[in-house]
Amino acid sequence: MDAIQSLVKYVLALEQSSEPTSRAEDRSIYKSLLADAGPILASALVRDAQSNIASRISQHERLWGYSWLQDPVFQSASDAWQAVKLAYAQAAV
Repeated sequence: MDAIQSLVKYVLALEQSSEPTSRAEDRSIYKSLLADAGPILASALVRDAQSNIASRISQHERLWGYSWLQDPVFQSASDAWQAVKLAYAQAAV
C-alpha cells in the first residue's frame, strides 16, 4: 500500500472510531490524534522534503504511547496506524 494512501486511511479510521465511542474520555484522545495526524498527511501530500515526516511519525507514535483508549472501537484506528508505520518504514529502505 502506498504510504500516503495508508495515511489517508488512518485519518479516516481515527474519525470513524471517534464517532461511535461510548467513552467520553476517549473523544479528547481522538481529537488529539486527529490534530496531530493532519499535518503529517498534509506534509506527505505536498511531498515536502523539509517536512520531516519520519520525526512527525515518531512524535505521533509517542502520542499513541501516552494514550489509553478504553472503547474497543479504537482497534481499527490502531491497525491503520500500524500500516502507516510499516509503509513509511518500507519507503525509507
